[in-house]
Amino acid sequence: CVKWFQQCDENHVLDKEKLKNSLESAEKKCIDTELEKKNKEEELNAVISELRDSNASLQEKLSKEVSEKLDAINRHKSEIEARVTAEKSVASLTEDLQKAQQDIAAANERAASLDNTHKRLQEYILSLQQYNSKLITDLETVRESLKRVEKEKLTIVENLSSLRGHCSSLQEQLTLSRASQDDAVNQKETLVNEVKCLRGELQQVRDDREHQVSKVQALSAEIVKFKESTGRSFAELDNLTMKSKSLEETCSSQREQLRILELQLAAANEKLKRADLSASETRVEYLEQKRTIQELQDRLADMEHKLIEGENLRKKLHNTILELKGNIRVFCRVRPLLPDDGAAEGAVVSYPTSTESLGRGIDLIQNGQKYPFTFDKVFNPEASQQDVFVEISQLVQSALDGYKVI
Repeated sequence: CVKWFQQCDENHVLDKEKLKNSLESAEKKCIDTELEKKNKEEELNAVISELRDSNASLQEKLSKEVSEKLDAINRHKSEIEARVTAEKSVASLTEDLQKAQQDIAAANERAASLDNTHKRLQEYILSLQQYNSKLITDLETVRESLKRVEKEKLTIVENLSSLRGHCSSLQEQLTLSRASQDDAVNQKETLVNEVKCLRGELQQVRDDREHQVSKVQALSAEIVKFKESTGRSFAELDNLTMKSKSLEETCSSQREQLRILELQLAAANEKLKRADLSASETRVEYLEQKRTIQELQDRLADMEHKLIEGENLRKKLHNTILELKGNIRVFCRVRPLLPDDGAAEGAVVSYPTSTESLGRGIDLIQNGQKYPFTFDKVFNPEASQQDVFVEISQLVQSALDGYKVI
């Protein structure tokens, strides 16, 4: 163990020496590396300073180049703007030239259109003259048609009044036929009741007859029984025969009554048939009168429709005549001169006698100077209210018809 410890100490000492040697070598290496590091730092600082100097110079060069580039760009922009303004001026000049050419062409077209309008105006004046003549002829035809319409209206009104009278007479006949039909129906009902009563009486007579016949048969049977069974006296037999004869007489009388009742029933049936025939005839007559009344009502409605159409046509033609004459018309009515009007000073009113201004013109002469005036109608002092109303009555009629009269 001691040896082992000694060996361990020796090994430990050797290791310690080795570690010291390695530590010394490491310290030397560290010192060398620090020296190298300092040298490299100095070199790097020198390089950094050089780079900073070069960077500053490069930035100065870059700023100079940027400024030069901006100057070049501004110059280029100014050149472009100048070029654009030049192009705009050229375009405006071309547009002005085109506008001038267009104005020249428009002026030529206007001159041509003015020539055309002048020609058209001449043609239009001719067409207006022709149209005026046509309007005059149309006015005459419209007046004639208006007169015809008024005549047709009068005839339609007369026909309408006659149809109404005929319709009223037919209605009276219809009421009479209805009353007669009601009487016939009442007679028929009374006859039916009488027939029912006669049938009841006939049935009762038949029942009585059958009862009497049964009695006779019973009596005859009793007689036979009495004859066979007993030989009673002939007195009783005579009594029985008398009874049988009386019964036969009553039976014959009842037969006669039955025959009379049958005759009465046949007569009642005949009366009933006649009443049925008269009722059917009155019904047929009633239907015919109803059909004629319906036809007359249809004709009346047609006439009223034609009357309304004629009235509308009359209104329309009257309004067209007024429109052709003119909705706006100016009338002049001259009143008589008064003492205060100064007639002695030379104011004179005269009426022209030319065909164009006859009844439409008036001349006022004052102090030797003539002043002509033209109106649609001139009424002299002698004109009455009736004359004025005759002239404006057509406008009044048009207003009453519902048209707008200005």
